[in-house]
Amino acid sequence: MLFQRIFGYTSCALIVILLSNLILVPISQTSMFKVEAQPFDRSTLRDKIDQIRNNAQNIVKKLRDVPGEKIPNDYIVVLKDNNFLSSVSSLAGKARSDGATIQHVYDDALHGFSMKVPNEDVLDEIVSNPGVDYVQPDVKVKAFAQSLPTGVNRIDGDLSPTKSGNGKGSVNVDIGIMDTGIDLNHPDLNIYRQVTFVSGTANGNDDNGHGTAVSGIAAAKDNSRGVVGLAPGARLWAIKVLDSNGIGSTSDIIEGIDYVTEHANEIDVVNLSFGAIGQNTALHSAIIKSVAAGVTYTAAAGNEGVDASSVFPASFPKVIGVVLFRL
Repeated sequence: MLFQRIFGYTSCALIVILLSNLILVPISQTSMFKVEAQPFDRSTLRDKIDQIRNNAQNIVKKLRDVPGEKIPNDYIVVLKDNNFLSSVSSLAGKARSDGATIQHVYDDALHGFSMKVPNEDVLDEIVSNPGVDYVQPDVKVKAFAQSLPTGVNRIDGDLSPTKSGNGKGSVNVDIGIMDTGIDLNHPDLNIYRQVTFVSGTANGNDDNGHGTAVSGIAAAKDNSRGVVGLAPGARLWAIKVLDSNGIGSTSDIIEGIDYVTEHANEIDVVNLSFGAIGQNTALHSAIIKSVAAGVTYTAAAGNEGVDASSVFPASFPKVIGVVLFRL
């Protein structure tokens, strides 16, 4: 009780002393907290506005649209060539740390990678990176229907230097069949290598039939069994980029082209019997580099009676487009 009284008296005394000091001390003209108005720098504000506007315009330019059926949240990122500050591995790692899922990393035919993003913020972060040349949505392509082997005779395959159909030997050439795969146990096909870039598949085996049919047209053995190909017995590279429905993504196909480019000293020609309407910058760039490495590409222009110049990849200048005419 005594302690409480002493503490109370002491507290009252301190309050009185503080109040008396406040009353006795005159208020100074200079406040303890002084705020001075700063001159307004319009040029600095204008520079910042211009910088924001330029950054927004650059992002719009770098995020390119492509026609076709887009795969939700999937994008292909193409980096600037010869930019030592933007290695594929480092930027792909940055995208992964931001929340993106990296699907393919391209080392040969393209300087970039493909990714799936969880939201637009992650996409904006990648697009705004100075090492990125452009980013485009991943789109689907589909296999074109085939109507052969009557076409082998139609183009006089039996009169070619390979003498297709004379029952003598085989052709010393390597052909890449970029498609739904090839029947790995087919007795009439000389399958040399096989690989898959389609998620959920373990090898280059054909689960659709389209790739096997294409392979037969190209290189079925001249052995009195089944059909005879234009390059009988040629070594076939089964490169699976289309799924069991004959549908594939641009990113998977670019990975296939990257693989072909890595083996450009072995593969002579690659067949692409698929496509879509419009243009596709990333795929075109990959094929250009692959052709420069020494690979020849042929592509079907489709059998739906559309203008071949509107179909990719057959319309690309570096690709030999093939149109099937029905008589």
